[in-house]
Amino acid sequence: MACFRAQEGCSPGGIFEVGAIEWEFSPIIQEGIHKMHYNPVLPLYGIKSNGDLHWYGHDGWEEGTADWFGGAGGYRIGDGWDMYDTVFGGRRGAIYGIKPNGDMHWYRHDGRENGAVLWTAGSGGNQIGEGWDMYDTVFYGGDSVIYGIKPNGDLHWYLHEGWEEGTADWIAGAGGNKIGEGWGIYDTVFCGEAGAIFGIKPNGDMYWYHHDGWSDGTARWTAGEGLKISGGWDIYNSVFGGYEGHIYGIKPNGDLQWYAYRGWQGEGDIKWTAGEGGLKVASGWDVYDTAFTGQLYYLPIEE
Repeated sequence: MACFRAQEGCSPGGIFEVGAIEWEFSPIIQEGIHKMHYNPVLPLYGIKSNGDLHWYGHDGWEEGTADWFGGAGGYRIGDGWDMYDTVFGGRRGAIYGIKPNGDMHWYRHDGRENGAVLWTAGSGGNQIGEGWDMYDTVFYGGDSVIYGIKPNGDLHWYLHEGWEEGTADWIAGAGGNKIGEGWGIYDTVFCGEAGAIFGIKPNGDMYWYHHDGWSDGTARWTAGEGLKISGGWDIYNSVFGGYEGHIYGIKPNGDLQWYAYRGWQGEGDIKWTAGEGGLKVASGWDVYDTAFTGQLYYLPIEE
């Protein structure tokens, strides 16, 4: 059973376990242990061609089951998102959008735990950067790290320090840190948390990298040339990362398939759950031009 440090605002302090959870209270507040039950849920978002933004909560993300909150079409939580060429999720409800002119805007979906229409900077977002049109691909790397790939294949690293309130505070904000090259060989690139990066070639081959310098923007790598871990990913119109090696693919017929790459944090071992074709977890996702995940959250379970 995995253990996590309680985040600010989640508990009076201490450590909890996912599933049967034991909160350790500070002696200053209360002595003893209070048992609670929480279920980890992964938020998924989809943007339709008309700009409508929909929210889903994938309750079955761990094992690839078709268990959902808002599963039948999701909950519509916004509109106007077609003004962005690129949209991706960030930390604790943060969502980033890049306009055709290169301006980057930040939003925070405060209703990410239940699909409520609750936002910080919901009307147009906060502009937090510019010049992002110099990248062909921009994707999220976890813990407010953002990567960009230039047309010449150079990979650059940024860290958004202003992620919580949507301020334009950056590490390596002026152009980023160059940490690699040759990334133009991939049609699709996405992250799988804590430095794991996946690239898919036009022929459907998937490669794995681990950016060991993901937290500080240094060019330190495991498998810096990439390791081939799978093939056949050209059957999908869209592929995007989930949480800790979980991957989603949308087929042309709208089927949403789930995979879990178990070697994401190791040495690139070819270890998969549902590696041969994935598990179908939903249908009808061909209505979305863009799909992405947010950060995992923990839903209280009533006993």
